[in-house]
Amino acid sequence: MPRALLRSIVLNNGWQLVDSDGSDASESDDDNRPKDYYSMGARTRRAAEQRAVGAVIKEFGSGPSVVQALAMNLQRSEAAVRRLLGLVQRRMRDMDAAWRGRRATAARSAALEELTEGQRLATIMVGGDVGAAARSPPA
Repeated sequence: MPRALLRSIVLNNGWQLVDSDGSDASESDDDNRPKDYYSMGARTRRAAEQRAVGAVIKEFGSGPSVVQALAMNLQRSEAAVRRLLGLVQRRMRDMDAAWRGRRATAARSAALEELTEGQRLATIMVGGDVGAAARSPPA
């Protein structure tokens, strides 16, 4: 089906179009991509570029002079660099949130392990006593 027809169907039904963040997985504008956009080499170059931009904004921030310097060095327009900065900053926030979630999960697991003294939670729930479950030998 042509994209225009699909777009009209989505809009006529009151559905929302997906707001892409520019990542490889969520792009819907494949018609304007070069032939090798999804090749390993192109993806590796984009990933390296994103990591480099991330390092620059961590060190120097994302002020106008930094955007201008990145645009000059990456040989892109300032608008393209601002979009790339937005993408990198969103991904950095998402990675930080995921890291905090993993730490919280590990802390909860450690607390439960300490509370149950290494016994299985099902054993404790059936027996009803944490101390008795810890003292009784496994069956």
